[in-house]
Amino acid sequence: MFRCAFALFLSFLTVATASAQPLSAEAARSYADFQLFGPQRAFVVSPDGKANWWAGASGADPGAAVASALKNCPDKGGSCTVYAVNNIVLNGRDWKAATPSSSPPIGRLRGQPWWENKGPRAAAGLIVWSHGLRERP
Repeated sequence: MFRCAFALFLSFLTVATASAQPLSAEAARSYADFQLFGPQRAFVVSPDGKANWWAGASGADPGAAVASALKNCPDKGGSCTVYAVNNIVLNGRDWKAATPSSSPPIGRLRGQPWWENKGPRAAAGLIVWSHGLRERP
């Protein structure tokens, strides 16, 4: 019984400490470029370390960006894995299951469910300014 419990603990520990696969120097440069673009976007990596990404897909979710990035995978065998969607590094998770929880709306501002929000503490010192609405006579 102890062996079974210990094996279960080790398997949990392995899953819990899984980290993002390291990027090659070329893929890291490509990922830095990828981060400059807005949603919807997806970054894929082939087994040999080559990368591809797609940005600017329309729609409420990044499915089209993921499909386009995988379609243009550098490994024509189609064995690329999705490394990141928008600004969320997946660490081996399924991209559809990795969506962050939605933030509550702030007035007319709405959070993007596929754009990870860090919360108000991470925004310390942030100033939000708006023209607002003028009063109609």
